[in-house]
Amino acid sequence: MTASIRTVGDCLRVPYLVTAQSQPLPDGTWVRHVEHPELPDCTAQAESITEALSLLDHRRIEVVLTMLAGGERPPAQRAPIGDQQARHRVRRAGLTDRVSQLWNRDADSLAATDWPV
Repeated sequence: MTASIRTVGDCLRVPYLVTAQSQPLPDGTWVRHVEHPELPDCTAQAESITEALSLLDHRRIEVVLTMLAGGERPPAQRAPIGDQQARHRVRRAGLTDRVSQLWNRDADSLAATDWPV
């Protein structure tokens, strides 16, 4: 982690690349598939792009916290976004209760007991 990324909240403020594509399903309907290719197993899909991106944001938070809890540092290739914007994304993902007590924790101290894998 870079020197400016020390806390769990800092890690959740890092922006990641997003790829998106429409994919046909066997029944002839289409879904929007989105992913953060820089994060392992961080994908989502839904009928609308808006819903898919919302699900992806939720998944990104879970992946970052699971990586930290497992002693692994998520990549941080770009400068973090603002604190309020990041907290809003956590709130929108419905994870405020689970994340708020971890926000200011040292990222390297997060343990598997702190975040359910």
